[in-house]
Amino acid sequence: MVKVFPRLVESLRGKLPVRTVRLVPGEFFFTRSLDLPPGILPSDIHSFAEFSLESLSPFPMEQLSWGFLTLPGSPNILVYGAYRETLIRNGFTDLEKDSHVYPGFIVGTPREFTEPSVEFRLFDTTLSAIGFAPRNAVPQWVTSARLPDSESTGDPVKAARQRLLNNIDSSAYAVSDATLEITGEVEESNEGWQFPATYRIDGTPPSPEDSRSLGLRLDEHGAWFADIRDDTYIRKKRKENDLARKIWFATLAVGIAAGICLLMHIGFFGMGFWIKNRAEFVVAQTEAFIQLSDTNDRVEKIEQFVQKELRPFDMLETMNVERPSAVHFTEADTDGFNRLSVKGIGTNVEAFNRYTEALRQSPKIETVDPQVRTSQGRALFTLTIIFRDPSETSPSVVAGTRFTDSPGPE
Repeated sequence: MVKVFPRLVESLRGKLPVRTVRLVPGEFFFTRSLDLPPGILPSDIHSFAEFSLESLSPFPMEQLSWGFLTLPGSPNILVYGAYRETLIRNGFTDLEKDSHVYPGFIVGTPREFTEPSVEFRLFDTTLSAIGFAPRNAVPQWVTSARLPDSESTGDPVKAARQRLLNNIDSSAYAVSDATLEITGEVEESNEGWQFPATYRIDGTPPSPEDSRSLGLRLDEHGAWFADIRDDTYIRKKRKENDLARKIWFATLAVGIAAGICLLMHIGFFGMGFWIKNRAEFVVAQTEAFIQLSDTNDRVEKIEQFVQKELRPFDMLETMNVERPSAVHFTEADTDGFNRLSVKGIGTNVEAFNRYTEALRQSPKIETVDPQVRTSQGRALFTLTIIFRDPSETSPSVVAGTRFTDSPGPE
């Protein structure tokens, strides 16, 4: 009995998909650290990051591969994005095959310092300089550079370090004289992902005794928030993983219980054969169930668009034109083709009042119904907006926001 169940568990574990992590060099990303609004709920952080990135990005959101790094208790998040076509041109395709896809510079998280510090991490041919505030494991900034040609520069790592240091005020930081280089395939452990790495002092090639491991420890929500793939795909992937995990544990529990009963009646060999076949049958149904669920989701969404003629992005675009920087949206919901409900935070009550008045003056909006709760000079609000029929208003051009990325500290 003692020898039977380890073999059974390993057999069932082999039915689960292998979890892998793929890293993308930091040179492809623009980054920005964002302070979280006071009082924001953890469930609203993703919406806040998405709305903020939409105003910062030089590209439309649908053309970006983006994510953000967040840790419990940190006052800020690190948002990053890459132009999807650039990733494809550089060979980053078939990203759906991996469990997670992250930028290389987040490996090592969480990592804290007692004073303002700069660390260097090398992945592939890209060196990233990462700036940290004291006692905060979420970086304040990240800037990356491709390693130069060694024939023209001697040591390419040393040359890239100097190039990055020229772009920051190094006197304001404790600058590490070492570079942590990610060198091998990732391994999963009870403490998160572990990446083989070497530790090299400035200008010195690493030696075997410098080998070590860089961790990446994120909770379940943080692991998916940091992933750069499309939100729709991530939601689907999370559903698949949750279902596979539940099936695995249910199958294991059923197998153990059945094994005990069968051992009492027909012995070990009959038990092992029955459990193996039942496990294969249950796991084989997972993919069919997921495909059916996806099909139902798509049909439901298509019917919603056909019957209700939803136009949420046009309505949000109209509201975003008048929105001041002191007003942040955290959630938006549509009901019918002309009704929009938006929740958010106004860090300045007067600015929020001016914003609602500006919305009432918009020729595209019929009514504005604000529900506001004020606390310490802030407004926690729900706006219900009814828009006019599009045929009654003339088209207008909405000005975009131009963004110039400054990857180093501001």
